[in-house]
Amino acid sequence: MLSSRGYFIGYLLAFIAFHLAVMSHCAAVPSKAPANPAVPPSYSKCDTRKTKDGECCVFPFTYRGTEYYDCTTKDHSKEWCATTSDYDNDSQWGECVNGGPKPVFDVILKANKKQAAFRTSGEELFQGDIVVDSQIRTYLASIGANNTTSGSRTKRAAMRNTRARWITNGRAIVPYVIERSNYYARGVILQAMRHWESKVPCIKFTPWNRRQRTYLSFFSGGGCYSHVGRQSAAGAQRISIGRGCNVMGVVAHEIAHALGFWHEQSRPDRDRYVTINWRNIASGVRHNFNKYSTSMINSRGVSYDYDSLMHYSAGAFTVNGRPTIVAKGGRRRLGQRYGLTSKDIQQAKLMYCGSNPRPQTPRPPRPPTPPPPGCQYTDKAKYCSFWKTKGYCTSSQYRSFMMKDCKKTCLCRQTVSCKDDNSKCTSWTRYCNHQTYGPYVRSVCKKTCKRCS
Repeated sequence: MLSSRGYFIGYLLAFIAFHLAVMSHCAAVPSKAPANPAVPPSYSKCDTRKTKDGECCVFPFTYRGTEYYDCTTKDHSKEWCATTSDYDNDSQWGECVNGGPKPVFDVILKANKKQAAFRTSGEELFQGDIVVDSQIRTYLASIGANNTTSGSRTKRAAMRNTRARWITNGRAIVPYVIERSNYYARGVILQAMRHWESKVPCIKFTPWNRRQRTYLSFFSGGGCYSHVGRQSAAGAQRISIGRGCNVMGVVAHEIAHALGFWHEQSRPDRDRYVTINWRNIASGVRHNFNKYSTSMINSRGVSYDYDSLMHYSAGAFTVNGRPTIVAKGGRRRLGQRYGLTSKDIQQAKLMYCGSNPRPQTPRPPRPPTPPPPGCQYTDKAKYCSFWKTKGYCTSSQYRSFMMKDCKKTCLCRQTVSCKDDNSKCTSWTRYCNHQTYGPYVRSVCKKTCKRCS
């Protein structure tokens, strides 16, 4: 037994020595490509589409003075998106992978259908997510429609009745309560309110106190739904953010209803911009697509908005999976889930921030270089800028690789600027001087790490 054990230990030591020698030899062999830098871990999830490099698309982004709420093929053969909000200035982009999250209205309809059995308070819904009141009930009776829950109601053009605004002593104040049933969605509800405040600063959401007559009360009902405008009765005006509704864009959409906004495609002028495919809509819900007259809707001079947070999705209320509403010219994507558009904001300011607010003058767009940005060469690898800082463009060991996969970085004249080249830089501040991650972070986060000089 002793000799057998000794033989086994000797064999094991020889085996380990052999593999150590092989590993040492492999480490000495130059790699075809430089080693990838150690990249700090990412703690954020993508609620948008992704690029082929795994970066999150940022929506909306600005390109040639136009806002985009989805990937585009503008000036490029494949779908692309910006990875910062201002492509015109930052020129950070990537090619999009297929698929993406559903627009707001698809999320709402799915949640409301799934949670209908839990709608115990007896709410009747119109146009998918609007609670029926006396005005809507009168309208439905006038057109002979009585199936409200599967029906609809529409007009993003904001309501004409200015008395239903949330105005107290001349100020736009919206008191609110988040009920216990909505504890799980508290974070996204607060996020949606902050989004509204950041885009329309004259509107303020404040925790309710007993001196305030009417307030919004967020609860978890059977889906996502709200009244339109402030109701006349004192007390809680409930707004449901049920299971499946805890998406920032969905909550911002329901808040918009509570502030007085209807769905966009019910405007009197909508037929100039979209076509309704009636054959794809069941007869019992076709009143969801009725237009409204100017006696009910006031668009306040704001032009039609295909990207509005309040627009139906292209497949809303479809019975056969085909589009129910398409834009003139063939555009099929309608609505989005990322927040208020510039036209949504303009209309909200007209409604809440004064009778004749001064419109913001847009700055002239800077002529950008169409993607791929830069000179005639392109980069195929992700870490080219980092490798250039290590001298690999001129290294005898790596030059052939760099000229093949990092030609743009090595040969194109780079514009000197003090900026971050990665959307995650602000969350990587603590890694600027990190032993492992520092070299990479300092190369792509010059502004954050104060390395501009």
